[in-house]
Amino acid sequence: MPKIIVPVGYPMGVRHPIDEQDEPAYFEVLVARDQAKLSEPASRLWSLAFGDPDAHRELRFTRQHLEQLAANASVDASMLDELIKGGLLVEYDETERSSVDFLKRHNLHPTATGVGNTPEDPSMFKVAVGNEVVLTLQHDLFVLWSGSIRFPSLWDSVRDYSKHRGNAPMSTNELGILFAATIPAILTAGAGYLDIT
Repeated sequence: MPKIIVPVGYPMGVRHPIDEQDEPAYFEVLVARDQAKLSEPASRLWSLAFGDPDAHRELRFTRQHLEQLAANASVDASMLDELIKGGLLVEYDETERSSVDFLKRHNLHPTATGVGNTPEDPSMFKVAVGNEVVLTLQHDLFVLWSGSIRFPSLWDSVRDYSKHRGNAPMSTNELGILFAATIPAILTAGAGYLDIT
């Protein structure tokens, strides 16, 4: 099964030097309680990892897909492994071990607003950026998205929530796999950003 790839960190834009002795312009990404300073080519490649929301929702945004997007946009993809090694991109697949490992190493910071559900479909919850609904999440996933910041990792969030679900149809690991598969859609909708635990 091919691994999907998603961006990690929060973009803070370009930083230009104040005077000639300062370092050249770089693109800043907040990650792991620090800031990564990306070159312009590296920042363009990292930004492309937010592209193609349909591919992210359908879990087909792979390394090869990102490389193709880079080629189409004349972006140098040679820094891909460097971005992965630096934690600014992460690869995982839908298998239990890979998904759980991913959840243990990352946290999610919600950046959107929960709008709530409707009487017509009370099991589905809308998420908005500004006045635009960008995502609809099933109840369990909505709870995990909205409460993720309270826990050291996404896996801790899943385990804690599972304790209170009673006779739920999914095991803790199955819920984790489902949540891990939802993360790409959350990121590309602008509803949250990943960080390293």
